[in-house]
Amino acid sequence: MRKYFLSVLTIAMASMALAQVASASGQNSSLKDLSADLNGDGTVTLSELRFHNSEYRGK
Repeated sequence: MRKYFLSVLTIAMASMALAQVASASGQNSSLKDLSADLNGDGTVTLSELRFHNSEYRGK
């Protein structure tokens, strides 16, 4: 029983650490941010979002 508890605890702590890193990935826009809509059609595609984020970061 103790072996399983330590395994679950380790997995939970690793998941929390990875979630924090994923949320701080540096993305400044989302698919709902219309400033990333480059062609003005009202829909932000993933390619528009990638381009918008790379321009924001100066890459």
